[in-house]
Amino acid sequence: MDISEKEKEFFECLKKVDVNSIWGVAISNVVNDPDVPRFRRLVCDLKSQAHDSKEIMTNILGQECFDNLVNL
Repeated sequence: MDISEKEKEFFECLKKVDVNSIWGVAISNVVNDPDVPRFRRLVCDLKSQAHDSKEIMTNILGQECFDNLVNL
């Protein structure tokens, strides 16, 4: 994929997310079959959800991954 360095770091972080949640399944689907538009849509969706519920997204993504998301 032709993405920025920050996006690459976030993508690698997403590989570690537990798939035992609805978001985990959505993340896994993109990680297992990546392309730039799907990845960026996922980032937008995750950012939107993080804006609505920071604590839940931190629990799903983990602190490091959540911080990477915020810095995108």
